[in-house]
Amino acid sequence: MPVLASALSFILYGAIGNELKPEIVFPALAFFTVLRTPLMVLPSAYTTAVDAYVAMKRIQTFLLSEEADPTPAPDPTHEFALSMKDCSFMWDQPSDSNGSAETLIQSEKATATKGSNDKPQGDTVNGTTPPYLSNLNIHIPRGSLVAVVGPVGSGKSSLLQAMIGSMTRTEGRLTRGTNISYAPQTPWIQNATIQDNILFDTRMDRERYMRVIKACCLEADLKLFPFGDQTEIGERGVNLSGGQKARLSLARSVYFNAGTVILDDPLSAVDAHVGKRLWQDCVLTELKDRTRIIATHQLHVLPDTDYIICMKDGKISEVTALQRIGIHCCETRSPIAKCH
Repeated sequence: MPVLASALSFILYGAIGNELKPEIVFPALAFFTVLRTPLMVLPSAYTTAVDAYVAMKRIQTFLLSEEADPTPAPDPTHEFALSMKDCSFMWDQPSDSNGSAETLIQSEKATATKGSNDKPQGDTVNGTTPPYLSNLNIHIPRGSLVAVVGPVGSGKSSLLQAMIGSMTRTEGRLTRGTNISYAPQTPWIQNATIQDNILFDTRMDRERYMRVIKACCLEADLKLFPFGDQTEIGERGVNLSGGQKARLSLARSVYFNAGTVILDDPLSAVDAHVGKRLWQDCVLTELKDRTRIIATHQLHVLPDTDYIICMKDGKISEVTALQRIGIHCCETRSPIAKCH
């Protein structure tokens, strides 16, 4: 552009009858050369300005949000690993006293709600939004394996979010008997080494670390990386496949010494044979002494569970307890048939 601009400028200058003299040409060439750097930086400056504007709006939305209630500490003397009594939950709502910020919050909430496939929708009545999850009564025994099933949009992921305290509780009583680790459906990956992503600032226990690596089917993947578990992961896991990110997030939750492990559909992002190994080696073996709550669409794993929670329209439609000995078809299939 500077070369083309200088050539066109001199042609136009001469075409309108001016004389090209050295004292005009050389300063003009120097000026066009100085313009080269600003013209090169201009596109990146536009991009940075737009990013800064979006970031400021997000910060503004966060700062104007209502204060969240602190999550109560686990009660080790509680009979159950987790219990809910007449609980209702809803996602955070915007304040009515903000102008442009209120509009921004509403638009972002609408976008988030529209993009979610697992949050039941409610109609706004008299200016108030009904709870996404209502009248929940759950008592999960310690050490049990619980499956949460239901059609798409029934509230499975929202139920897990309510358990970890990410939703606003509007009524009822929620008691956690243990600390909780959570593996989301969309893995969250740090820009750090594989080992740092698994340890997550916890103390290194080499024996348990290698056991978790094997249980989460990461041994073959580590052999493919140039530096093994010391390989640096790019921003948002750019150098990992979807299955690798899911198993890495699962390994982080398994390694953390939590009494209750909550997994949001951990088998959906992996192949069938890998999912079978994860279920047997990780869920049933490595986590056998912990309370496990899993949202899943894989119905073939349900006979291995202790309890099945069936969700429908943001409510628990049925809870079924499976017996390890003498399971009858009506006990395992009836709740699933009602959900699907």
